[in-house]
Formats: sequence, C-alpha cells, structure tokens
Amino acid sequence: MRRCPLVSTPLLVGLILGLCSLSRQSAAIDRPPLRSLVTLLALDDYQLVWLDRIHDDFARIRAEEQDSIDMRREELRIAEARTPPDDGRIRRLVREISASGDRIADAYLRARSQSYRVLNRRQERELAALRDAGTPFRRDRYRDMLVRSVEDVWDAPFVASRPIPEPVATEPHPGTPVEDDPDFVVVKPRRPEKRVEPSREIPEESKGPYTSLIVDCRDFGVERSMSPRIRVPDGREVWGTVDVNYDWVIEHGIVVYARTMRDALRSDRAGSNPLVVQAVGRAGGNFHSDAVVSERDADRILDANKHDKILDRFRVIFILDPDQ
Repeated sequence: MRRCPLVSTPLLVGLILGLCSLSRQSAAIDRPPLRSLVTLLALDDYQLVWLDRIHDDFARIRAEEQDSIDMRREELRIAEARTPPDDGRIRRLVREISASGDRIADAYLRARSQSYRVLNRRQERELAALRDAGTPFRRDRYRDMLVRSVEDVWDAPFVASRPIPEPVATEPHPGTPVEDDPDFVVVKPRRPEKRVEPSREIPEESKGPYTSLIVDCRDFGVERSMSPRIRVPDGREVWGTVDVNYDWVIEHGIVVYARTMRDALRSDRAGSNPLVVQAVGRAGGNFHSDAVVSERDADRILDANKHDKILDRFRVIFILDPDQ
C-alpha cells in the first residue's frame, strides 16, 4: 500500500502565513484610505495651531506622569521582592501610581474640552454626526484630541505634533482687498425687515469713550469660532488676526457671543457705553464666522480702538442668530 508523502510542518506553516498575508494585502487594497478630521471638518490653519498646542501641552504632562509611573513601578517591584515585603511603602507607591494615572486622565479631559472649544457650531454638529455614524478616521493628533476616550489614552501613545508657525499680529485695514480668496462673498441678510427688540436703547451715534464693541450679526448666519474677524465689504480685515496667549483664548475667546441685545449689554465685557454697529453681511466660504461692517462703521471702530483700546482689550461682542 503506497503512502502519500506528508508535507513538512515548516513548509505548511509558511504556506498558511503566506495566504494570510495575501488576504490582508487584498483587503488593504480594497479598503478606501481613511480620511483625516482636518478634511472632514474643514479645519483651518488657525484652528490647527490651537489644536497642536493643546496636544503638545497634554503630551508633555502625560510624558512627565508616565515617567513618574515607570519609576514608581520599579520601586514597587523592589519593595514587593523584599523579605518581608515593605507593606507601608507598597501602599504608598500604589497610591502615587494611581494619582499619576488620574492626573493623566484629568489632563486629557481638560485638553479634549479645550479642543471642542476650538470648533465652531457647524463643526461640532458634523463631528457628532460622524461619530454617531461610526465613521472611521485617520489616526492623527486631531483624532487623538477630538475623538479618543480616556480609556484609549492608556492603550496607545499619541501621535507627535508637527511644528506650525505662530499666528502673527497684523493690521490689515486699510490694506488691499482679499483678491486671493475665491470663497470670499458677502452674504445678505435672511430677513431684511428692521428688527424691533424690547431692550435698552442706545443711540446710533453714541459718544465715547467706549467700553466695548457690539456687532449685531443677526440674520446673516454668522457662526461661532475661535478666530472670528471683522471685515469690510471688499474683504479687507478690520480686526481679528491677533497675537494673544492661546490659554486665554481657549478659556475666554477673543469675542463673546450673545443671542439678544439684552444679553450683550449684560455681558461682563460690555461695560456702560458700548459702541454698537449693525453688520451688513457675512464673509462666506467654509467658515461663516466673519462679520462684515460698512466702511463708515469700520472707521468708527478703528477710531474708538485708537482712543479706548476696545479691540486691543478684546472687548468685543457678536450678537448671533438664536440657532447659532
């Protein structure tokens, strides 16, 4: 009776591993590449600056606490190996390791909260919809800051940040029009009728010194943002590109938002004599956060800032539509 030759075990293992590898490569070819949140949410360069800084601050805290954890774990191993074990020292080291872990979790929750504040309302809604739909994202530092859970922080390291230039303070008004921005367009109001609101009346031509600037942006769909600007109809920037401590911006914002004139006047930044101007449009494009004012009002704003420093002190309030 003739026996069939048996395939050697190493050869069989090699064949199986080769087939698995081919299967994985075929699946990788068929699977579309994951998209980054930078593309999905249309994050601008200014937002990337803040997200990178938040990421770097958290990564520094995490590295420091992880070094502390590694050192205490080694001390814990030595303490447990002693005969008899040093129970008091063991308990203390366990508490310190746990406390370092809690500090990492707290730092991440704080960083994630700060990261959400960088997004405007539209981006927040889009991110929530993507997460609800289970959309997979490319693994990068923006996913780390906006999507990962606290539990994930322990499972894998964070992606290193790339250097991004600091925002530079400029004074573009009265500079050249925005000719290189194809998305710039002045959006007209949704409802042209004059608004009547039962609130404190302020004369249109109120006299200084001014304590703040209130821009009524209602009916234009202006959205919240970390980097709003004030422009004139031809696209020139009146104010908005500023050099400021980013921790302060994350915590307070360069602009305060209100939904009614009453709320704006009650804001801590309003003061007793705000300069109130009516927006005439909104800068269009991907980001609907820029208020457009008339040339005359732009001159009034800059003149008030020259004397009262309302822009330099970030005493600026935007009144938005109720749905923003």
